[in-house]
Amino acid sequence: MGALFRAIALAAGACLMSLAIAAYGAGVVGSYQTVTESEWGIELSLNPDGGALIEIASWMPGESENAKIEKHKGTWTAEGENVTVQVPGGKIVFAYSARLSFASFGRKGSAPGLRGITSTFEPKLFVKRQLWLTKELKKLKWKVTD
Repeated sequence: MGALFRAIALAAGACLMSLAIAAYGAGVVGSYQTVTESEWGIELSLNPDGGALIEIASWMPGESENAKIEKHKGTWTAEGENVTVQVPGGKIVFAYSARLSFASFGRKGSAPGLRGITSTFEPKLFVKRQLWLTKELKKLKWKVTD
């Protein structure tokens, strides 16, 4: 009887752990993007079904409306604070933060975001790169100056 009880307890614990990971993963679902002053940008979409889409846009100065956009489809998983995105060209591991500071672009405050930790896909673009939840960035009031 004791062995059966331990087996049931272990199975229940594993099930709860799986639910916790799934719940955490659901918390990072959304679209994230970089904030840059350069002629490029990155948008990463993490879909509820585990699908991921990376869009890398680049353009000539003053021609953002004519951006060339590379699209890379893949998958994503979350474990602990790490979010791993797998695309045909490699793998990117991000650290998720519920409060990623806006200090890198001179603003006060924070929003949910991702910071690149390691990458075998375009490492110069993703390692140490920060992306914020797009819907939170849209809440910021941007002042454009000449």
